[in-house]
Amino acid sequence: NGVTLARHALLHRSYDERYPEIRNEAVAGEHRYRGPFRLTDTPTELGGASVADALLSPTRSYAPVTREIARALGEDLHGLVHCTGGGQTKILRFGDGLHFVKDDLFPTPPLFELVQRHGAVPWREMYQVFNMGHRMECLVSPPRAAEVTAIAERFGVPARVVGRVESGGDRNTLTIRAAGGEYEYGND
Repeated sequence: NGVTLARHALLHRSYDERYPEIRNEAVAGEHRYRGPFRLTDTPTELGGASVADALLSPTRSYAPVTREIARALGEDLHGLVHCTGGGQTKILRFGDGLHFVKDDLFPTPPLFELVQRHGAVPWREMYQVFNMGHRMECLVSPPRAAEVTAIAERFGVPARVVGRVESGGDRNTLTIRAAGGEYEYGND
């Protein structure tokens, strides 16, 4: 999962040697704990936070926000996708024959950039594994998008239209245009 990949990409080999109980023998030795950091390190990219703080930061609960959005939009709320625990490709599980286009995601948070760089994880895989700082999606028609954004912002949650849904072919597809390029995914 994403937390495991992040640990292996960022944390120093000494953790694998010092704490053999955390070792997953299914992961080849050269891929285990290959990063440059100790838990107490504070890379400048993290703005003063330690690697441990960044890795253990809890995911925000969106229940109050989504409850208010559901109340306000009713049947005009066509879907909610919590991208944590499935990455940006989780959207492929919704609907049939749709093409999802995400071409205005939020900037990639520094933690994910560190994982990508130090773990040599391809950007395409990063979007499959991680939420990339974009955690919750509300599927609504364009005329209701501004209302959703306003509700989220009342709760202190930055929001914006990140893409659109188009008619597709015989299966769902996803195009992401973001850091590192353009990526295509399908729900084969």
